[in-house]
Amino acid sequence: MESCYYHPAEASLLRCGHCDKPLCLRCNHRDYPVYCWSCGLDHGNGNLAKKPEPFRLSPQLYFLKRKSFIVTCAVLIVLLLVYGVYEVLQQTKAYRFKQKMIGIEFNGIHLFMDRSEIVNRYGMGRDPTVGCFGCEMNFIYPKLDVSGRYSETLGRSSLVKTMTTADSSDILFGFKAGDPMEKAAEILADQGFSQVAKDRTKYYFVRGLYYVQLWNDKYLNDFDKGKSVTEDNGMIGSITVGYRVKKDEEIQY
Repeated sequence: MESCYYHPAEASLLRCGHCDKPLCLRCNHRDYPVYCWSCGLDHGNGNLAKKPEPFRLSPQLYFLKRKSFIVTCAVLIVLLLVYGVYEVLQQTKAYRFKQKMIGIEFNGIHLFMDRSEIVNRYGMGRDPTVGCFGCEMNFIYPKLDVSGRYSETLGRSSLVKTMTTADSSDILFGFKAGDPMEKAAEILADQGFSQVAKDRTKYYFVRGLYYVQLWNDKYLNDFDKGKSVTEDNGMIGSITVGYRVKKDEEIQY
């Protein structure tokens, strides 16, 4: 049993109506028995502060107490949490795939590699095509069997957005130039790529903004790709890996 606030040796039988102190029968005010002596004196002198009223919802907000509203809010919270987890997982998955694509190298050149780094390592690698507008963003290194193109809008400096190899020592997800097209198609499907185009000279696969193009020729110059007049023997002659930059595609030469 609770003890009296003023006389701890005695049990409390009452509580002050204002400060809620536990009181014995001797401690409530004689004239104002609902109060303890201290609060009774303040009440008699007109100094007793008004007890704050309990919080009450306005009639317009009574719907907040309805069970249906509470259940709806709980469902929305759960959905938001699920969506948040899904978004985090998708972003993590996209980041990991980007790192995997960056890890692909054709004779030391990889996607999103800075132009200055490539030039310092291998030289300018200018595209020799005569009268070509926009070809200044291309690079060709015949001795490396590698060519490609820089982006004009991706980042502050020119970064590699596409690269092609005809070198059979360059491995992409386990296949290389010289392997059967169908083998590569199966591997790319396992990597999450979808085949969206197929004709006599090329296979085209996409995953998001990334793409892989398989050719039966070994040309490095873009103007020569896909123009082979020989029959498709089902073998890979060269491989192109790229990243679509939509702002680049809006540029007209």
